[in-house]
Amino acid sequence: MNRRAPLDEGLGEHFSRREALHTGATIKRLSARDLRIEFRGARSREREYPPISDGFEQRHAELMRRCAAFQPVAPERFAFSHTTAAQIYRLPLPKRLTDVTDIHVSVPPGVRTPRRRGIVGHLIAAPDRRTADGLPVVDPVVAWLQVAPELTVDELVVVGDALVRRKRPLTTLLALRELIDESAGARGIRNARTAFENVRSGTDSPPESEVRLTIVRAGLQEPLVRYTVYDADGFFVGTPDLAYVKERIAIEYQGAHHWQDREVFEEDIVRRELFRRAGWHVFLVTSRSLRNPANVVAELRGLLEERAAL
Repeated sequence: MNRRAPLDEGLGEHFSRREALHTGATIKRLSARDLRIEFRGARSREREYPPISDGFEQRHAELMRRCAAFQPVAPERFAFSHTTAAQIYRLPLPKRLTDVTDIHVSVPPGVRTPRRRGIVGHLIAAPDRRTADGLPVVDPVVAWLQVAPELTVDELVVVGDALVRRKRPLTTLLALRELIDESAGARGIRNARTAFENVRSGTDSPPESEVRLTIVRAGLQEPLVRYTVYDADGFFVGTPDLAYVKERIAIEYQGAHHWQDREVFEEDIVRRELFRRAGWHVFLVTSRSLRNPANVVAELRGLLEERAAL
């Protein structure tokens, strides 16, 4: 039985063919089955990864591995960009885009754009780079504008909301506005301008943004995001996802964890009772009810009329 010669440990998990040859590895050794050729000129050590049941997390983990595999053969001053950057930042792109496995890479003028199978190269003015999970990535605001041509206005609003979300926001509304003002003539700028007018800070999830857009697109008044409710004695009641203050309607999106986690389920019951005692009506929306938005809008419209008459 032929034993494979060990590779230099200093090469790490991902390395270039050139680096390996410089450490003494042979061309035959670099063709062995224990190495994966993700991109021309690149090698990755084959290894077992723990299974991931969540589809989103599985796709994200695979993307991160492919990006790491490309780094050893990447051009200087490059940054992952466009839909690749958006996914690295875990922004909510539609499945039609996340199903595409090509990796987008941007380089500044003077650097040759990469041409490899599986890589889409772009030339942009010196990309303002950040590091995310060890990878060089364009600024999240730039990534938002780069994906604008591929998204509908409402999809771009959902991504914009995610950028300025309540917990660990990636940027600010001011930064989005400044980029739009500086990007006249850029691809997708018209979509970006229209979408920006509907981006709201303080959201917690993409479905919350979708609920708000469903309501607004139906012609109803836009509810407030993250309005804090207090009772008559000034005690804190809660901060619903969306709120009609005058009518005292709290709109809550109920994801699967609200039903599957017993502790969350019981907390929600107590929470709804506190709203009721404060004179508020809790209007629940689920992923199932969102499949028929007309019904959601009709029910909400009727509730608004009913509550306005009180």
